[in-house]
Amino acid sequence: MPAYHQAERRLLYVMMHDASVAQTVHDRVGDGFIAEEHAALAAYIYAYYAQDNEPDVSRFIATLQDDRLQRAASSILMMDGDFPFDEQLLEDYVKEILKVPKLREIERKKKRWCARSVPGM
Repeated sequence: MPAYHQAERRLLYVMMHDASVAQTVHDRVGDGFIAEEHAALAAYIYAYYAQDNEPDVSRFIATLQDDRLQRAASSILMMDGDFPFDEQLLEDYVKEILKVPKLREIERKKKRWCARSVPGM
């Protein structure tokens, strides 16, 4: 599993349990989650807390209208939640997620440059 994927899963786990972390992630990452299911779950979490709901994972999952997202959320919640979590780890996870689009853009530019530099490509 790529590092960003694990970072997204752990952030989502904490976000489902903590509205203040969800707000921080919303402010820093927004819709920038890489995995499609994770981006959808993050959007639902943001909306859930925007409606002044208190953290309640059962209630949150009940708001999901999509079986695939319910399974994804349940899978995330089944993770061992006994991992350390603090401000530094939050920052590290956010950085891990935000660097992926930048790395992908660098790779695209490298490929484009190489294609122009090599005759016959």
